[in-house]
Amino acid sequence: MTKQPNILIVISDQHSRRWSSPYGHQFIQTPNMQRLSDEGVTFDCAYTNSPICVPARASFMTGKHVSKIGVWDNGTPLSSEEPTWAHMLNAAGYETTLCGKMHFQGQDQHHGFTKRILADVHGTHSSKLNAYWADPDPSRRGAGREFFEEAGPGDHYYSDYDEEAAMRAAAYLGEPERKSQPWALVVGFITPHNPFICRQPYWDRYYPKHADMPINPAHHDTLHPRNQRMAEWFDTVDLTDDQIRRCRAAYYGLCSYTDDQLGVLLDALGDNGLTDDTIVIYTSDHGEANGEHGMWHKQSFYEDSCAIPFIVKGPGVSGNGRRIAEPVSLVDLSRTLLELGNASIPDGLDGKDLTPLLGGAEDDPNAHAISEYFAVGANAGSRMLRKGDWKLIFHHNEAPELFNLKEDPEERTDLSSTTNHQDTLKELLEILLQDFDADEIHLRILDSQHKRRIIEIGDPGHHSPPPAVGPEKSTSSDPNLG
Repeated sequence: MTKQPNILIVISDQHSRRWSSPYGHQFIQTPNMQRLSDEGVTFDCAYTNSPICVPARASFMTGKHVSKIGVWDNGTPLSSEEPTWAHMLNAAGYETTLCGKMHFQGQDQHHGFTKRILADVHGTHSSKLNAYWADPDPSRRGAGREFFEEAGPGDHYYSDYDEEAAMRAAAYLGEPERKSQPWALVVGFITPHNPFICRQPYWDRYYPKHADMPINPAHHDTLHPRNQRMAEWFDTVDLTDDQIRRCRAAYYGLCSYTDDQLGVLLDALGDNGLTDDTIVIYTSDHGEANGEHGMWHKQSFYEDSCAIPFIVKGPGVSGNGRRIAEPVSLVDLSRTLLELGNASIPDGLDGKDLTPLLGGAEDDPNAHAISEYFAVGANAGSRMLRKGDWKLIFHHNEAPELFNLKEDPEERTDLSSTTNHQDTLKELLEILLQDFDADEIHLRILDSQHKRRIIEIGDPGHHSPPPAVGPEKSTSSDPNLG
């Protein structure tokens, strides 16, 4: 591509790809996602690099896996010495702008963006988000039974915040300067993230008619021990059917609400004559388990927790509804942004260039995607590999899990201990553990947690509340897990 395109990235929070019309859901209304999918390219096998907010977003910004950059949990700052794709696009002549949530921890709230027109909904930092494996404290879990007890219709500041983000981003797109210099705008929405509260019109779309039960019923006693601990940590065991139905209906309403905010941005592109020159990307930082297998929120490697929507349209994209089956992840998007913007490519990136796929190239049968988890609710790290039909999950010092997603898309049968699949297990483990020393990483994590604990105890001002509403301001003081 000779001309540098404008780039609009819309990244929502906790939107699993299953819960949208482009990925085949029968009743959830996401017409703007569908509009993008019909005109562009839809990746059917896209993953987060960590099923929790801060690490996932740090991987996205740097193009590196969590285990490389050390952003272990939602309390770990990304080092300001780590270059991001925003730095690289700036050097290539772009104006890079952030509007809304990116969940940067610490005083550096730009990490390369030249402008920030709405501060993070979570503020700059909360020590509550640190994980401490040696001394777990349930008060730090950030989500629990209260989210299920309050599910239903209502107003919540997360929706107010996203409305503000969409409004400010649309105003930015209407400025005359958007036609004089290439730009890259990231709009970060926090919906459809819990709490499971949506505005009345969205609630009425789905409750009670579509307040369904999970496809995969809860089976706490037969979950992998790691997932059992996660469900117990977040107090999601033994929910009532009514709580489950209300949460799912509200989540569906939030998905439609987020889609409407996406529509505001797509309309703003059209109204300002920017559509033909702009690459548009819709994705999310991770998914929402939504009660499947008895799991909720994220933090696991079931598809609904770690599989994300990823839809792209714009100049140079061979679209018209094309589907791509090759496994990809957010670190691939990072590198691809640099390729699209004719920017320098730094050494050490983990992602691959997706521009050939966007232009019509065939899928690579040897491609794979990796996701990692080192945060709250765990006591050691886990790493997932998706390659072809297979998903392998490595748990440090515990048994692995192996699923054939073609034959078992709901991940009900773990094949890791079956005789017929030991060769597959060995082959995938070799890929997954390449350049990954689980023992060494475990020690690094414990050291980071210990140091942050010392800082937290010795610095009572370590929890920094967000500023008031205004330019580069947000609306919330809630330290929710994100």
